[in-house]
Amino acid sequence: MTVSQVLVMILRSKAMALGVKEAVIRAQVYRTANRFSHNHKGNLWNGYLRLVAEQANKDRGTRDKSKINALVMDEVREHYRNLSLDEKKVIAEKHAEYRTANKIGSYVSDKSDQHAALAKINSINSLLQSLHQQHDIHFLFVAVRGTPTSYVKLQITTTAAVDKFWTLSNQSDLHAFSARLEAFCVGGIQDLLNVDKDAGLHIRSQIRALIGKKLVAITGDPNATMSYARFDKDITAKYNIVLEGWPFPKLQNLADVRASNTELQQLYARILSNECGFRKLTPAEIEGRAQSNPSSSNGMHKGRAPRSDKGLKCGPQKATLARRAVSISGAMGLTS
Repeated sequence: MTVSQVLVMILRSKAMALGVKEAVIRAQVYRTANRFSHNHKGNLWNGYLRLVAEQANKDRGTRDKSKINALVMDEVREHYRNLSLDEKKVIAEKHAEYRTANKIGSYVSDKSDQHAALAKINSINSLLQSLHQQHDIHFLFVAVRGTPTSYVKLQITTTAAVDKFWTLSNQSDLHAFSARLEAFCVGGIQDLLNVDKDAGLHIRSQIRALIGKKLVAITGDPNATMSYARFDKDITAKYNIVLEGWPFPKLQNLADVRASNTELQQLYARILSNECGFRKLTPAEIEGRAQSNPSSSNGMHKGRAPRSDKGLKCGPQKATLARRAVSISGAMGLTS
């Protein structure tokens, strides 16, 4: 028996039991039917109810999803208990297909909504730019997503004057600020801290690359590599250059420098503006270094002084030799 036949049989038997026309029962069932919810667990009973409700829609001639009214629910449940295994298998397969199609439809609908949101953001950007061109209005517009599943990308629209003012006032890049804002809106303080850490690693890598580029340019050696801890011995003594404008107390590898992202941003800006950079030594400075440290003129540094016990046994072997010497002296009667 098909679902359509089941529904007709139930409505007819209920009408006969109540002594009313079948059309009255049918109208009452459809009039009070609620929207069928598909958010429950995808079990066989929900699948069966969905098929019955779909058939009710077909009989009614509408496309609304309906739920079987309580007036006929007892009969529907009784028929459900008498379903064969093959009928249950077919219902389960159809319900699984329905839920899969519904998930895909929700995904496509959600993606379409977010594309529509992006289109609205683009229209706002166009409007702001036209206001700037026509009326010389300056602005700063930042749009960030609030959920990790959102397709909305980071949007920044501003004018040159506002961007320059931002850099002078905050000593940081506007894009870095916007990325931190998005991290906080999506993941809270923990993601914000992770972005700060990533931003610090990024600016350190930028500083290293810029210093390496300027070192190659001033030395003319494409294989020149920056050395922080041994700068005087490996760089100054070899290329006759010095580093000036370094803001930190000690010249050391950037990985060991304890500095905030703002201080690193300032160092990067100083290197770009040549406030911090390499300088060639003058002939007088080179001669002065050669006189104060003769080894600096040829790029060599003074090594360790030779050990006083070089070539002699040491450690356990030295102690063994000492004990043997005492034993021999005692055997020969040389001890006092």
